[in-house]
Amino acid sequence: MPETSLSADANRALLGFLGTASEWRLTEEPSAGGVDFVLESTSRNLAVEVRRSSEVTSIRDALRALEEHRTAHPKSVPLVATLYMGPAGKALCAEKKIGWFDLSGNADISAPNLRILIEGKPNRFKRPGRASSIFSPKAARIVRWLLIYGDSDWTQHQLTEGTRLDKGYASRVLATLRGQALIRQGGGGYTVNDRDLLLKAWESHYDFSKHRCIKGVMPARSGEEAMRKIASVVGHDRYAATGLAGAWFIDHFANFRTASVYLRDEPGEKLYGDLSFVPTEKGANVWLVRPNDEGVFDGRGEYEGVVCAHPVQVYLDLGGHPERAAEAAAHLRSTQLSWTNHA
Repeated sequence: MPETSLSADANRALLGFLGTASEWRLTEEPSAGGVDFVLESTSRNLAVEVRRSSEVTSIRDALRALEEHRTAHPKSVPLVATLYMGPAGKALCAEKKIGWFDLSGNADISAPNLRILIEGKPNRFKRPGRASSIFSPKAARIVRWLLIYGDSDWTQHQLTEGTRLDKGYASRVLATLRGQALIRQGGGGYTVNDRDLLLKAWESHYDFSKHRCIKGVMPARSGEEAMRKIASVVGHDRYAATGLAGAWFIDHFANFRTASVYLRDEPGEKLYGDLSFVPTEKGANVWLVRPNDEGVFDGRGEYEGVVCAHPVQVYLDLGGHPERAAEAAAHLRSTQLSWTNHA
């Protein structure tokens, strides 16, 4: 889809959402805050900034342009348009109180006497292949390290040592992160521009189901009891609690039933017997997880005698968990991942 036609397609899509095309007039105003187009009616102006990519850096830049436009035209209603709006982009728009719509048929638009909310339409523009290389399991070791230790500058040598990646591979990941304006390079090394933004970017690509999860049942009166038994059987250095179990031990937000734990070693009949664990999907209260990369163990810590993955990892994993996982993630985010080192 050529860039010259993207704005036209966005205009047609927006008119389709509005359903009253005859009431609106297209106005080209390239000097009005840099927006791509404005739709005017007798009572409302909708200013639209179009982005092909919904990567967080792209949506962030669109929001900046719209905020400039809103300052100059306070009565105008700013909107972001993209091919498909992911969860991180939605969160950014919500923070700035700016509406959005996509060419896949989803929208969240609020204006005087106008409310459009359409969700659940699939991505019509999804391409096969792997996620962005900087968020692949191995490359994400650098992202995780920078989120955990982002208060300091890190040289490439320190990053390769800390993440156990070879120099050439790490260099390519760092170059991509820098190219997307997620990090910057100075005299002291690499620095995260905005850890909130970096976490949102990773979250939009992260998929807990890519790990191998063996679900089953074991006798326990609570999730805490199950997790403590797993900890005593597996051994201090061979596991890390995550998901609801990790969140509870880290900040005691809410009780839980499902105990999920990363294992360094392949579970077998001996472990099953020691735990009285029976693999089954039905009624599962324990998830034994073999990670797709050993980086999930980086930054782990001990909480009340139970080793947990770092809050960054636990937060990401909660997106793939049941029960009160969404609430637990929000609480963990506010208590453990509240950063102030924005650029």
